[in-house]
Amino acid sequence: SVASSALAVPRGPMDIAIGSRVALTGLTNERGRRLNGLTATVDAGSSERWVVRVLADPQRGLRVPISISVRPENLLLLREHRTTVEVATTAEARELLSGTFANAAATGGTCAFGDQLSLPADVVLLHIFPLLSRSTTRAVAAGCLISAGELDRVGEVCHEWRGICLALRALTPACARDVAVKLRIEGGADEPSGADGEYRLWAHGDRSQPPLELFCHNVLSARPTEFVSLRNPSTNLSYFPPGGAARGTVLVSSFSKLRICPWSLTVKTDDFTFATSAGEVLQSYWNGRRTLQLSELPFATARDAAGHGGATSPNRGQAQIDLRGTGLGVRVDGFTPLGCAAFGVVAVPVEGCADARSLVQPRVALYGGGFAGRMTPTGDRTTDERAAGGNFDDEGRNGGGGLPLAREAGDA
Repeated sequence: SVASSALAVPRGPMDIAIGSRVALTGLTNERGRRLNGLTATVDAGSSERWVVRVLADPQRGLRVPISISVRPENLLLLREHRTTVEVATTAEARELLSGTFANAAATGGTCAFGDQLSLPADVVLLHIFPLLSRSTTRAVAAGCLISAGELDRVGEVCHEWRGICLALRALTPACARDVAVKLRIEGGADEPSGADGEYRLWAHGDRSQPPLELFCHNVLSARPTEFVSLRNPSTNLSYFPPGGAARGTVLVSSFSKLRICPWSLTVKTDDFTFATSAGEVLQSYWNGRRTLQLSELPFATARDAAGHGGATSPNRGQAQIDLRGTGLGVRVDGFTPLGCAAFGVVAVPVEGCADARSLVQPRVALYGGGFAGRMTPTGDRTTDERAAGGNFDDEGRNGGGGLPLAREAGDA
């Protein structure tokens, strides 16, 4: 019996037919032994399932040929391939990976360039692998789902390919997991408590772009995370004053670091790992039928319950965003009033404004509120409840969305 891995190697056009020579990938036998890289011949089947005869390979522990049934995604079509010397396009790189390289690393094969030049396959792979994606993004109902990219998938083929993939991740880390690979390769994983810190990360592993300095938290754990370090928590805060339908004391949450996804540059506004809060507010809404007790506010949230009106004053909800020194900014058109009788204003302070005409600014002030309202990022939503029929939506606890950031040219 054969178990199939969830990871499949990226392929070019697949023309598998009876008689085709293929290589196996993402498969293990009943003893847990990987069958990746073994060559086989297709004997029967269709596009849904193929029966292949695996050739004997004593060095891999397979002394006699065997026949197994596999899915198409666990097969790589082997064929001769000639390419340009530059290997210039990502599409061509993927075609190479779907061809004779499926087992070249194990057999010491070569790749032809033109009619007269050939190079060892492992040397060519060093040029091809950087063209592969580091992540895959798929749209889902809640936003987007980010999963393993092509580089991770080809690392499943054999130990040699995995070594190349790990080396590339260490040389051009794109996330905290890549930093962990780098530390382990360099022997810096002996003191996990001292591994956290600021690291240079390249967007999608692309060194042609300037890196970002991000703080990697719990970097050697199973779930490392990335944060943007802020210069001044006093200019990165969310503010909810009591009054109207809210009673208690002024609630302020200040942030020294922001949780960020390095693939999408989206801030998780309700991550309070590096935040401090003071005060507490009890807010009533839905005409007094519901109450909400708040002791912390998500980042970029100007909130109050003082009623109608759009006046910006210390008695209304406020938020300050100050990303100066990070190389990042926010779009000034990326905020929306939400809740009951909500209003909101976006202001760009003169201090810290690199270019008044730019939609992306490193420093922004928000003013907002309502009967149960707030001024927040456009994608923000209430996390704890929804009203039937759409009435009184988005009045509860917020933070369900994210705040997209952008690279900004000027940094005052």
